Amino acid sequence: MRFIGAISLSLVGMIAVAHAGELPASQQAFCEAIETGRAAYAKAAADTNRLRGKQAKAAAIEQLDKALAPFLADGQFEGWVGKVAEVAELPSGRAYVRVALPCGAEFRTIDQSAIAPTSPLFKTVAAADIGTAVRLSGRLVRDLRGKIYEMSLTERGRIEAPAYAADFTALEPLAAQ
Repeated sequence: MRFIGAISLSLVGMIAVAHAGELPASQQAFCEAIETGRAAYAKAAADTNRLRGKQAKAAAIEQLDKALAPFLADGQFEGWVGKVAEVAELPSGRAYVRVALPCGAEFRTIDQSAIAPTSPLFKTVAAADIGTAVRLSGRLVRDLRGKIYEMSLTERGRIEAPAYAADFTALEPLAAQ
């Protein structure tokens, strides 16, 4: 079993089973693109010809970037479903939150998008238990180059467990199924 932080991929995948009917079409397509890219990258990584494998991994990443482009163009996500993977207080007093999506991707706050104690969203986040299924909305944060900020440190991490910086506008707990 592979782990992303404290949440196993099998646990994250259960979100899709529990709330499959609740996933917006845009989220389903986003997750399908991630999973297709992951499969292409895994196939390339298994190639015993390292040169061909390296070229195929680069092509898989390029294909994934193209597939995700429509979702990342404006960076908006509305009504997506995930599970709270981590909640913490930053030294600034703002709330850090990490939400795992069914496909193993994560949306998380960073310093500038962390939730202020004066925000109504702060109380919701403070009350959330790890593993709580939530409906989330917001926008993905852009880096200094204007690109959506994907925080993985390695190429492999970018494919296997992409982590996007997010500015949440809503995190609403879903009713237990």
